Amino acid sequence: MTPTEAAKLLEVAPDATPEQLEARFLDLRRKLEDKIAKAPTPGLQAKYRENLATITTAFETLALAADGSALPVLHKPSAVSSQPSAGGPAPAGHSLGDGRSLRAAASAAAAPAAKKKSGSGKEFLIVAVIAVVVLGAGGWWVMKTRAETETRTRLAEAKRKADEEEKIRVDAAAKAEQERLNKLSAQLRGELAEYKVAWEVLEREERNAERRLSELKSDTRNLRDVPANKVAELQALLLAQQDYYDWLSDTLARNPARVARGRAEEMLSGKQFDLAQAAVHELKAAIDQLKQELPKERAARLAVEGPVSIRTDAQASWTLTDAFDRTHTGQGPAQVDHVAFGPARIEFTMTEWPVQVETPLVSRSQPNVVVLDYTSPRLIAIRDALRAKAKADAKQAEQARQAEAARVAAETKRQAKLAEQARQAEAEEARRQADDAEIARRKALEREQQEQLRRLEARGNGGY
Repeated sequence: MTPTEAAKLLEVAPDATPEQLEARFLDLRRKLEDKIAKAPTPGLQAKYRENLATITTAFETLALAADGSALPVLHKPSAVSSQPSAGGPAPAGHSLGDGRSLRAAASAAAAPAAKKKSGSGKEFLIVAVIAVVVLGAGGWWVMKTRAETETRTRLAEAKRKADEEEKIRVDAAAKAEQERLNKLSAQLRGELAEYKVAWEVLEREERNAERRLSELKSDTRNLRDVPANKVAELQALLLAQQDYYDWLSDTLARNPARVARGRAEEMLSGKQFDLAQAAVHELKAAIDQLKQELPKERAARLAVEGPVSIRTDAQASWTLTDAFDRTHTGQGPAQVDHVAFGPARIEFTMTEWPVQVETPLVSRSQPNVVVLDYTSPRLIAIRDALRAKAKADAKQAEQARQAEAARVAAETKRQAKLAEQARQAEAEEARRQADDAEIARRKALEREQQEQLRRLEARGNGGY
């Protein structure tokens, strides 16, 4: 990787200072480490680690380039070799350091120069140049090695600090994550316990519905000398309870809350708290929805009676008899509550109008409205016909009344005559009976007198 590519990758200027490079590198490193810690999948973690390795390489490349460009010895050897020297010491600006390899190179170059000092000036100059070149190269190598060592040390120190910061951050993140998980675990267990209680309430509702159904079945089997309307009402209650129990049993058996509860418990036991949280949320949503549906379904399915709206003339009287043989009466438009579901009979009556009968089927699934319009041509025609018939019947009744009165008068007269005749006959009979009684009395008196005479005669004969 070239310095230009490294600068472009780190988004810094090619001539940025080492401090700027290090600050930019640490900033990018911190961001990538946060992304690695929060990555939801292993693939993203591997990608972020690859990016971290790339920016680390770019930082090292720019750091080495900056250190190399700062060395002055890389541009001084030619200037030193152009100065004539008699083998004197190197200039102060070209200090070679205290490395053993550099001293060895300097002594090796100085020894031949001393032996050939008495030679020609040309050879001495060549040897001096060679010595200077060797010393300059050795100094450059030492400086380069020292710069590389310092760079590696600085990079190692930066890496160590970054590793320490990363370790502290990771430890803090791990501690925070553990605290979060502990808190989440306690929260989920509390919520799960709460929803378990709510589910038990629903199951208790199912058991109560089943017990009520059994009681109604027993009551139906034990019916003895019960009126027909009570039998019909009890059978309607039984059918409604059966419908509600079937719905509740089927709903609880297939409700997603069962699956969510089992999954939540499994995830909690496996310490998969995030998955357990999602399962608990599903459980809560399912139970909340069931709590909203249950009262509505209970009221709708257990109802055996409902309202009926009657729309008719204000003067019309009506009598409603429902499926339980219960009677409701009223006059004019009205809404009748508590009418049993099933066939009903409504009888409408109004003066000078024919009696009208409606037989609606009262249902729970639709509005129950009964309309009787007395202004319809059909009813008006029937009313007029009834009026004419009533007049004819009244005339005929009057004639029959008069005939009956005449017959009664004649019969009364005849009866009075017969009564007079009977009275006279009775009087005659009474006189006759009185005469017969008088005759009988006289005869009895005569007999008594004759008897007395005989007694006197007999008494007189006995005296002589």
